[in-house]
Amino acid sequence: MILSPQVLFIFSLSPFVACQNYENVSNLHDTLLQNYKTDIRPLNNQSEIMIINLTLILFGIPDVDQVRGAVSYIAQLQTEWFDDRMTWTPSDHGGITDILLLSQDVWTPPIAIGNPIKMTKLGEKWMQVTYLPDGHAIFAPGDVVECSCSFYLKFWPFDKQLCQLSLFTFGYPINKLTLNVPGVIANTRFYSPNGEWALDKNSITFSYDYTYGITIVRYYFRLTRQSLFYLFTIILPINAIGALTSLVFLLPSASGERASYSITILLALAVFLTVISEDLPKTSDPIPIMCVFILFGVMISVAGLVIVIFNLILYHRDDKIPISSGYRSIVMLTRTKLCRKRNNQDEVQPISYNFNDKENKKNSYKGNTISRRNDKNLSPEVVVQNNDNSLDQPEAEITWKDVSVAVDRVTIIVMLFVAHIPSVIIIIYVAAASDFPPPTGFE
Repeated sequence: MILSPQVLFIFSLSPFVACQNYENVSNLHDTLLQNYKTDIRPLNNQSEIMIINLTLILFGIPDVDQVRGAVSYIAQLQTEWFDDRMTWTPSDHGGITDILLLSQDVWTPPIAIGNPIKMTKLGEKWMQVTYLPDGHAIFAPGDVVECSCSFYLKFWPFDKQLCQLSLFTFGYPINKLTLNVPGVIANTRFYSPNGEWALDKNSITFSYDYTYGITIVRYYFRLTRQSLFYLFTIILPINAIGALTSLVFLLPSASGERASYSITILLALAVFLTVISEDLPKTSDPIPIMCVFILFGVMISVAGLVIVIFNLILYHRDDKIPISSGYRSIVMLTRTKLCRKRNNQDEVQPISYNFNDKENKKNSYKGNTISRRNDKNLSPEVVVQNNDNSLDQPEAEITWKDVSVAVDRVTIIVMLFVAHIPSVIIIIYVAAASDFPPPTGFE
């Protein structure tokens, strides 16, 4: 077997490569921890301010609870600082270039969550800290932390939320310890998307706050709700139920099924609202526009039932009861539109008529206007214009059944307009007006 030049070069350097055995690591461990105080800042000059560099690594946002106002983060916080007590010369300890020590045996920065649901301090005793020969310390505690978040649900389910993760140094004032974000704000390389909320990875920001005499670092996350699920399971079904409510006015009053149909639609809407109640936001500051829209849909169904009952009363009312002018106006309005359509079809009807026929001369045409066009060579042609206004019945012939039919015609047009046009306007407005709320302090 012929060794490559690279392998030969490595073997040629073997006399200069030190062996990092257990004894070397154990000796370095004992040397570094000798007379080490975990409750004192590891600075030779205690009047200096110790700087802790932070890098947030975000793995996911598994839960967003808008009822409790809580957001869960799976995150790891990489902290770095220089420990003046943890320095050594690698050649004196078998060439060791790094060492791992338990966090309970060394000093670590006490970093806590500033907006927790439950008080949380990052880091456990069993976690390890990595040290380099120059005293560079790296400590990366990770956990699932639950933080508070103020949800602005006016534009639900097209809402956008700005939630934060606040960090501060617990027990150390700003003249002793300070936090710094020098490079990447948040590492989202290993982020797992949430099915309901989309994170804008490029919009993660941070800010410093020294109001309370300590350093507070706030990470801001822009979350956008995926609204397609709510559109197909809540908004569109309510519109469909509203359309069914309008169709009740197409049923004839004589069928006897109008009231039962309206009650069935109202019960179906009540059951549907019971099923989706857990998905609706439970907040009144402010009240979501879509909740008002849902209430509006319920009121339309109730109004439809009331109008159906009222219209059945009109349909079965005794014709001896006089009809007021308002009801007559509704009937005449609906008949006017119908008459215009029929008159456009029957206004002029040319017919052939021979004036030489004596019997035809004797005929009388009531309600018709006859015009004669003289032609010596042809038989006279008569144009009959229909002036029959039988469609426009005299007011005395209007019955309560006619009033009921007219009310149906007017109501179905109004109900279709009220049930659908406002809903389209509301959906477009809510989707277009939704924006991220401004950042706040401690939540």
